[in-house]
Amino acid sequence: MKSMERPTRVLLIAGISVFLLNIIIGLWIPKVSNVSTVGWCAIVLAWIVRVRYHIVEKHICRHLVSGGVMLICLFIFRTLRYRLIDSSPVFGRYIWYCYYIPFILLPVLALFMSLCIGLIDEPSFKRMRPFRVMMWILGGILLAVVFSNDLHGLVINFKNGPDGITHTYGFMMYFVMAWMIGLSLTAFIIVMIRCRVSGCRK
Repeated sequence: MKSMERPTRVLLIAGISVFLLNIIIGLWIPKVSNVSTVGWCAIVLAWIVRVRYHIVEKHICRHLVSGGVMLICLFIFRTLRYRLIDSSPVFGRYIWYCYYIPFILLPVLALFMSLCIGLIDEPSFKRMRPFRVMMWILGGILLAVVFSNDLHGLVINFKNGPDGITHTYGFMMYFVMAWMIGLSLTAFIIVMIRCRVSGCRK
């Protein structure tokens, strides 16, 4: 029988470690234990390991791994919000704002990954530096607007109602949604075009 591949061994050890950690946390802090979150994180972790093992092009691999890390962060933020929100409304709001870190940055990573497909050399990647810096700055501005929402309420407006705290979305939310959808669609179109061209060349 063939020996187990190294990434598979790493994944197996990591999965067992996460499972045991979830049990330990569940015994000491029951509110934090969340089997579904652990399961999704394990799936993303498996994907990250396989990407690092199989994707040779370093720039594409780097952006895909970064995207996987963002997804894991999203699952962690989700757990913290729904399990610990009763302890502090302010903490709950800022965990909600943390959702927008992967929401805003994942489309940027997807766009950069799509642009890396078909690059013939390192100078071609370096020529994209001004564009990449501009996109990170714009993403940072959107995140700053989201995290300063308590000051202006332009993204999410929280109100006290008879059923507790309710919320409505401000006009800046439309900019955030346009950013997410626009960059994701652009990345998808670029991937489809470049992969088709690559297939024709073969």
